[in-house]
Amino acid sequence: PERQYVDAAERPPSKAQVAFVANPVTGLISLAFLPLFEHSWALPSLSLSVAVAASATGILVFQLRLTQLTSPLTVSVLAVFHDLAIVVYFLVARDERFNQAQAAGYAVSTFGAVLYSCAKQRYSEMAHEDGHDLESISSSVEQNFEGLSLRDRK
Repeated sequence: PERQYVDAAERPPSKAQVAFVANPVTGLISLAFLPLFEHSWALPSLSLSVAVAASATGILVFQLRLTQLTSPLTVSVLAVFHDLAIVVYFLVARDERFNQAQAAGYAVSTFGAVLYSCAKQRYSEMAHEDGHDLESISSSVEQNFEGLSLRDRK
């Protein structure tokens, strides 16, 4: 059930409002890093800039909507698979090379994200079995199930 807001000031920002704040900030930060990655201050064409801006806004709104429909954890797991697809593409199709440190770092990062998602799913199932409201469970491994320690739950 969606909460009804009487006062518009209490209403959380819409996806478009978030996008119109986040994208310019991201652009300004990217512009600040331009000298580190490019040799000149020459800007790309206006049509390319508009296409990238529209694409980035669309992706952000899509991610926010996906988070609203599922959960932030689901979006995080999908991002891991998205990153994996990109890495595999560049390793196979573009013949990029990974050194051992990069491979180990990527493997640890991916393993950690998948492990966290498995743990979160397990705790969510335990909460559901005990009749806890899944909406009230937030993080810090779900606030130890609203104050109950996991040792007491076995």
